[in-house]
Amino acid sequence: MAGRTDADWLAVGRGPVQSRRAAATWTVAAAASLFVLGLVASRQLDLVWLGVWAPLALVAGSRTALNQARTHRRATRVAVIGSPATTVALSRQLEDAGVYSHVIVGAVAPGVGAVAPGTPPEEGLGRVGDLRHVIQRHRIDLLLMTREVSRLEVFDVLAESCPDLDVRLMEAFSFYEEQFGHVPLCEINNAWFQYVLHPRFRGNRAVAKRVFDVVVALAIAILLLPVLAVAALLIAADGGSPIYRQTRIGARGRPFVMYKLRTMRHDAAADTRWATANDGRVTTIGRALRATHLDEVPQLLNVLRGEMSLVGPRPEQPHYARELERTVPFYSRRIWLKPGMTGWAQIHCGYAGSELGTFHKVCHDLYYIKHRSLRFDLRILWLTMGAVMLDRRRQFRALEGLAPFALERLGGTVIGEEPTTASAGAPPQ
Repeated sequence: MAGRTDADWLAVGRGPVQSRRAAATWTVAAAASLFVLGLVASRQLDLVWLGVWAPLALVAGSRTALNQARTHRRATRVAVIGSPATTVALSRQLEDAGVYSHVIVGAVAPGVGAVAPGTPPEEGLGRVGDLRHVIQRHRIDLLLMTREVSRLEVFDVLAESCPDLDVRLMEAFSFYEEQFGHVPLCEINNAWFQYVLHPRFRGNRAVAKRVFDVVVALAIAILLLPVLAVAALLIAADGGSPIYRQTRIGARGRPFVMYKLRTMRHDAAADTRWATANDGRVTTIGRALRATHLDEVPQLLNVLRGEMSLVGPRPEQPHYARELERTVPFYSRRIWLKPGMTGWAQIHCGYAGSELGTFHKVCHDLYYIKHRSLRFDLRILWLTMGAVMLDRRRQFRALEGLAPFALERLGGTVIGEEPTTASAGAPPQ
């Protein structure tokens, strides 16, 4: 990796999207300039108006120049204090996510002395005891500490040998949160929750969130009531009740009855397995309801009754929750909050689809627990509307960002591999 990251002036905007934006910005600016000059030359633009618009154009041009400078700034060179495998996994995930603002230079092994024999030079930069030499030789800007290294060892070396170097240090899980919007379960332990338990921590205020839930839920219910009536009639034509009732786990582990529009055959309740993209149990109208998420709208009743919130971790059935608590780290921490109709995990992961998918969703649920606020809730609701309208297949898309979990095991299955069995149950609806 060190060899291909020597191009320090990595265009952080070298990605195709950012490059097109930069080209479009300069094209529009040039066209506007020529247009204004043409009006001045033909005396169709009064100089008074030119004096009014000139300051505005100057401000817009300055912002454009600033954005361009930020886009082409030198990439942050990162060394990971941990194993080469963890370092390679993080590098791949940055590439997959299109993050070019940081470049992984290589791994720094714990301890002192030379790196292990046979370690590729592009992966093994040195050891913690030789951090000063590593930082200077490879021009490191940022050090990431994984859980594989002693924090005290790193702090001691930095304090004794690197106090004059312009280098920064942060925990690997904090880096994941900033760059990818989820918490890597393989990088945290119970100490991570000190952030949530801190006296200064402020999440959603209970009263404010409740008022927000009631007002928005009532507005949505009134707006969609005619659509729900038509959908209920179409479902009833298939036989059986149009409303599907199911016991789920709510806040603090209290069970409640959750309501949905039925999307599967009325005789599918006995067939408990993970839902798939082409699930034969789903009816024709059910597919349309799932694609638009209209089947979830009856849960507004649960929101008005105080059993759910508009935004939060999705609730699970009691027996599945007990199974997942034994295999998925920190799964039970999700019930600190009221479950939600949508959430940060729903936007990024959709339906779990497997035990591995649940593992991925918990990473996002923990991120929401730490960063929750009414402003964040509004953002999630906005993104949910966009996902419903523009990304209909999102709930079954391939899992993203699983590279850092490849070293962990979940119920005998290596994280990052496809489950070998579909025996793990899941709610049919």
